[in-house]
Amino acid sequence: MKKQVFIVSITILLCITGFSGCFEQSKKPNTTTPVDSDGDGLSDEQERILGTNTTSPDSDDDGVHDFFETENGTAIDADDDGVIDALDADDDGDSVPTALEHPDDNGDGNPSDALDTDGDSIPDYLDNDDDNDGIPTTIEVAYSRIYGDDVDNDGLLNYRDTDSDGDDKNDSVEGTGDSDGDGIPNFLDSNDNDGPLGDLDGDGVTNQAEGSSDPNPPDSDDDGTPDYLDPGSDGSSGGLPPEQQKFIGSWHNIDVETEHWIFYENGTQKYTVVVTDNYPWEPFVAELRFNYTVNNSMLCQSVLIGGDSPPTCYPYEFSENDKVLTLFDNGEVMRVLRRD
Repeated sequence: MKKQVFIVSITILLCITGFSGCFEQSKKPNTTTPVDSDGDGLSDEQERILGTNTTSPDSDDDGVHDFFETENGTAIDADDDGVIDALDADDDGDSVPTALEHPDDNGDGNPSDALDTDGDSIPDYLDNDDDNDGIPTTIEVAYSRIYGDDVDNDGLLNYRDTDSDGDDKNDSVEGTGDSDGDGIPNFLDSNDNDGPLGDLDGDGVTNQAEGSSDPNPPDSDDDGTPDYLDPGSDGSSGGLPPEQQKFIGSWHNIDVETEHWIFYENGTQKYTVVVTDNYPWEPFVAELRFNYTVNNSMLCQSVLIGGDSPPTCYPYEFSENDKVLTLFDNGEVMRVLRRD
């Protein structure tokens, strides 16, 4: 009896100290591999939690696999619309479907080769301003439905084009306003000055006021040019011959953004030059009034304000249908001005 008790005691002691043979249940680790039915890198359990399709690696069929539209199984909602990206056909909410924003051109489901139009490290399918012009893609797309997808026909869709109307003015500068009141936003209007509120002849009177919309627009001086296209229709040209009238209007120096010339303002022969580049601590404004004559392709000016000075003459030439004026000094280009 004592021997049996001894044997039982030894057995209990061995079990207490962890002898593995005491019990049939062993503490073997669970080596079962999670089921991933569609092979997208997310387990079926993760997909059930996310609400994605366990039998498709791309639940929303937008070209980006579920694995890349989640953070290792954690939901992402880039546009905060309440629909996770893995189930959202328009991840950035810009009204352009993800599938059309070139999220994966090589077709492997990995967006590492996604298109990034503006180079801001945010792929277009996650960027709500694809061309970084300050006008949201959704706004540009809305206007495109009215005016066309590629207004300037340069092969770039408006929402990927920084100069949508091809007028050499960046969309970020022109914006969505309508300065000439023709119903076309400036960034899609190749001529921001031909509407009723514009001033095509630069005489300070709107096109509308000069009858631009009339079937037979008025021609006050009977020179064959309607008033809204004739800066001298109200007599402000002083009876100048056509060659001198070509100077009338406002001009900008194409090399110095802050230099602005105005020929013939309110009927007075003058130009105004505003330059700030050389005076960063305070704007410098010089306003000089002058008389000029044109003789043998020479523009001669004499200053009327700022002291007496002898006339100074410069050869000049017009180009681009009289929109560009180049002044020369001793054979060198002195100024290149573009009409506003």
